Amino acid sequence: FAMVLAVVGLVTIRINLMGSEAPTFQPWDNPASFEESLFIRVVNYHYIYAINFWLLLNPWWLCFDWSMGCIPVIKTLTDYRLCVVVILWVGFGALVLYALLGKCGHYRRTVLFSLLLLLIPFLPASNIFFKVGFVVAERVLYIPSAGFCLLVSTG
Repeated sequence: FAMVLAVVGLVTIRINLMGSEAPTFQPWDNPASFEESLFIRVVNYHYIYAINFWLLLNPWWLCFDWSMGCIPVIKTLTDYRLCVVVILWVGFGALVLYALLGKCGHYRRTVLFSLLLLLIPFLPASNIFFKVGFVVAERVLYIPSAGFCLLVSTG
């Protein structure tokens, strides 16, 4: 109960500090969010998810500011970067299917837990519920990296 009360209090303070308005972002902060076509926006968001996954897998390619065109917006269905999106979701779907339908109970539960630990903390930064003011930010991968490490160590 105390945690819920603390969260409600912090959210109330945040709303009052923001003047009860959502923050405003500029097109160079997150160019994909300003695309007019919903389909193009969604495709770009999924490509950004793939980049975030790549940063978990290989954190060699880091940047202090991913805005202002660091990641060019995908405009057509013939863009080769869409293959990366397909590979990401096929792999993730296979893991989800194994976690739900696999044979070994303990291993299956561990895979499911690691996928949830990977996915749920990333949701606020995913542009699903609201626009965010960044393209990629390594700071939003701290907690999901625990799920990723658990997934890798599980095998």
